[in-house]
Amino acid sequence: MKTVESSATESADASGNPPVIISLQKAEDPVEMDIKDSVGKQQDLSKFKVLVVDDESISREILACMLEPTNCIVKVAEDGFEAIVKYFEFQPDIVLMDINMPDVNGVSALKIIRNQGGLAPIFAVTASVTKCEVRAYLSAGFNDIIAKPILRQVLINKISIALTV
Repeated sequence: MKTVESSATESADASGNPPVIISLQKAEDPVEMDIKDSVGKQQDLSKFKVLVVDDESISREILACMLEPTNCIVKVAEDGFEAIVKYFEFQPDIVLMDINMPDVNGVSALKIIRNQGGLAPIFAVTASVTKCEVRAYLSAGFNDIIAKPILRQVLINKISIALTV
C-alpha cells in the first residue's frame, strides 16, 4: 500500500495555526483486489443479448464490466445513430441507452427504433432523473430508468426482471 503525505504550502493559516499534515493511503489496484460478486453470480443471463449505448467510453466500459459476471452477450454503441444500426443487426433482448448524446440523442434513437418495429425493452441510463425528466422518459417510451451513478445491484435486478417476466 502506498502512502502519500500532503501539507499546506504556507507555514501557517490566517489564525496562526501550523500547517496540517494529512496522511492519505492510495487504494489498491481494483484488478488486484479480491472482490466477491454475489449479485452477478446469482444471475445467469447467458442466453440474453444487451446493447449498451453511451457516448462516454468510460460509461460503456463500466456497464460492460458490471454485466460481465452475468455472462450475457454485450455489444456497445457510441451514439444514437450507431445504436439504431446495431439494434437491428444485433437484435438485443434489452438496450441500456444514455440520454444526452451528440447528433442522435437517446430519446430520438428510441423513437426511431420503436417506429421501425423494435420491441425490446429500452432503459434510459442517465444522471438526469428529476421527477419531471423521469416522466418524460417514460412517456417517450422507455421501459425503465437507471440513474447514474449506476448501482450494480439495481442494474442487474432491473435487467433480470425485464428479461424474465
